[in-house]
Amino acid sequence: MGVWCVRVCDRYRVPFFPWQCRGINDAACRLAREVAEEGDGLVAGGLSQTPTYLSGMSKADTQKEFQKQVDVFVENKVDFLIAEYFEHVEEMEWAIETCLKSGLPVVASMCIGPEGDLHGITVEECAVRMAKAGAHVGKSGVGFLPSVAIRRISGGGR
Repeated sequence: MGVWCVRVCDRYRVPFFPWQCRGINDAACRLAREVAEEGDGLVAGGLSQTPTYLSGMSKADTQKEFQKQVDVFVENKVDFLIAEYFEHVEEMEWAIETCLKSGLPVVASMCIGPEGDLHGITVEECAVRMAKAGAHVGKSGVGFLPSVAIRRISGGGR
């Protein structure tokens, strides 16, 4: 189960006060943990892209925003982190680097189509770059239909 308030507040600039986002994330982590313990499950913290990257701000500024998201999840003792729905592999690499500092396992999943990320980096190159950045599990290609994915995997073209 992911925890999503940071995504809503940061990505879409919903007019929440920071303490509201923090409170919602803390509560979501507690709830996810309660449910996970009922079935011997795991709790994941869901990290998402931020407007910092899209605004052209620096790697340090972008990673500072990621760290805010990671801190909530670490303090709430999630089992692993998921950096998901990223459209730019460079931003994903920065997110993975930040997540790895937590010491938790990191899953990385991009939202891209058959032509790659929004900068034109191919699906294959995105996968390689996520692996080199240190993701424990990586997936690129959430942004297209299963039929397209099957055709792509089978070598049937873009």
